[in-house]
Amino acid sequence: MSQAYSFFRAELTQRGPDGETFDIDRLERVLRDRLTFVAVTCGRDDNVHRIFESLNDRGVRLTQADLLRNYVFMLLPTRGERVYEKVWDPMQRVLTRSQLETLVFVDLVVRGNPTVKRPDIYRAQQERLRPMESDEQAIEDEVTELARRARLFKRILDPSQEESQAIRAGLTRLQTWAASTTYPILLHLFDLLERGECTEDEVVEAISYVEGFLVRRMIAGVPTNNLNRIFNALPSQLSGDPPIAEAIRRELSGPRKFWPTDRNLREAIRSKPFYYQGRSQQRMLVFRRLEESYEHAEPVDWDASPLSIEHVMPQSLSDEWREALETVGEEPDAVHEELLHTLGNLTVTAYNGELSNHPFERKRQILERSNLALNRHISPEEAWASAQILARADELAERAVTIWPGPIPGVEEPRPEGRDWSRLEGALSAMPAGTWTSYSDLAELIASHQVPVGQHLASTKGVLHAHRVLKSDGSVSPDFRWLDPDDNRDVRDVLREEGVRFDDRGRADASQRLRADDLAASIGEIVEAASEEVREYGWRRRRWLRYIGHFYEAPDNRLHQDEAKELAVQEGYDPRGTAGFYQGENAALAKDGQYRVLTEAGREFFEEHRHLMD
Repeated sequence: MSQAYSFFRAELTQRGPDGETFDIDRLERVLRDRLTFVAVTCGRDDNVHRIFESLNDRGVRLTQADLLRNYVFMLLPTRGERVYEKVWDPMQRVLTRSQLETLVFVDLVVRGNPTVKRPDIYRAQQERLRPMESDEQAIEDEVTELARRARLFKRILDPSQEESQAIRAGLTRLQTWAASTTYPILLHLFDLLERGECTEDEVVEAISYVEGFLVRRMIAGVPTNNLNRIFNALPSQLSGDPPIAEAIRRELSGPRKFWPTDRNLREAIRSKPFYYQGRSQQRMLVFRRLEESYEHAEPVDWDASPLSIEHVMPQSLSDEWREALETVGEEPDAVHEELLHTLGNLTVTAYNGELSNHPFERKRQILERSNLALNRHISPEEAWASAQILARADELAERAVTIWPGPIPGVEEPRPEGRDWSRLEGALSAMPAGTWTSYSDLAELIASHQVPVGQHLASTKGVLHAHRVLKSDGSVSPDFRWLDPDDNRDVRDVLREEGVRFDDRGRADASQRLRADDLAASIGEIVEAASEEVREYGWRRRRWLRYIGHFYEAPDNRLHQDEAKELAVQEGYDPRGTAGFYQGENAALAKDGQYRVLTEAGREFFEEHRHLMD
């Protein structure tokens, strides 16, 4: 009571939104005339928890864990006070409200309910506990078990509390990765470890397979929208026969899990635009693990170093860079477009401003004095063109296949890099006459890269409108060939007849270009395999679901404002127009200082509609 009095007294000394002091008389009238108090008088035999549930289930917004707590203590008429003080209250002091709700969700998943949705947590737990309603001892045992799992879950959320150095290192990497989808399998592993059914070494090995699964998929550009389903189903798919680590590896190697093999990974490192893959902290973790593989006597303090990603061949080619590439027989624009953002051309440094787009000779002098082996291994090169970039990609790939384990040998290889050629071909077939698109737009559409897109179009017969695919600047690729070797038509002449305009340099009119968003919109209208629901939903909403999905998967559903802006750009939003994301009574996102947070309304919207992303 005294705290409430102090709070309101302090508030009344502040100025209002208009900058004026509070009108005490007006405030008194509002309180007297408009504030309504409701008093519920309970008799000796009334169940106050059931009354509280009735008032709050569809009224004041409570978390699913709040609703579960009220239900549980409704079932403990004689033990409630003791169980709350000894078990529940210590548990909710260890975890935040959001973390406790996540634990209650993960508890259901680990118990064999992989399809439960967050809005249904309370109902699902209530259904599970209903047969025990008349048994207070059984209910107390359930609360005690949840509290035990809370202690384990806290170690997952805060790896610094884990005593095993090896387990702590693996958990820390998954935490950096923001791999909240792995919570169910991690809790299952900790359950087994505490019960003595597996060893610490097996947990470490299992975590390495989980990390390898996530990192390889990210490098290869495999979409992340089914990770929840994969990891939620995993605990119930594991049998007790093989060691737990191998059982996890076997299940993740299964069909439609898309765990890239060593060959897939090597190809992806050579061709995929790593610079745009995953989140910023995930890309930095990849570089960190690659750097650590050189086994320094004095490891770099990554937390204290202001490192960022640097393009060795710069994003903007200067005349000196063009001349250097031409000197070694390269076509500057071609190698720049093909390899600029690949891992072989990227490194990390604190000297971005100093390096800028200087000639390679100057860059190598700066990189030579770096503390990072990743940079020192670049400095001996005399030139920096496709040969050197691909050679470095191969060297890094050999380290990557060792650092991040892959699926069990002999499994069927995943669909190459998560590409969906039917999606690409469907988008091309829907293109109207008088339009064109680029290899990079098609690559963005299917989460791939322009190199395999070009290879697919060049080697696949019957792809309608393949001639409407040009380079990003609107010019015809020098590698374009009609599939009929006797067809000698000029692509530009064909496109002109269809209505595409070209300038004096032979480049198509940019206003007639269909970008990835336009292609995605057309797919919903012509791909018969897509469900009617997805077609009606529209690509813009699916893009929005992808965006808020990043917040959904993040710890506590929050991301730093810089990362939120970066992800918005990746999804195709103009960062100057994101203010509307946080406006309105039912906004999906909210601002919290330097962080952006998924609201309860946003979380419910995502959980209700996420299936439309598939």
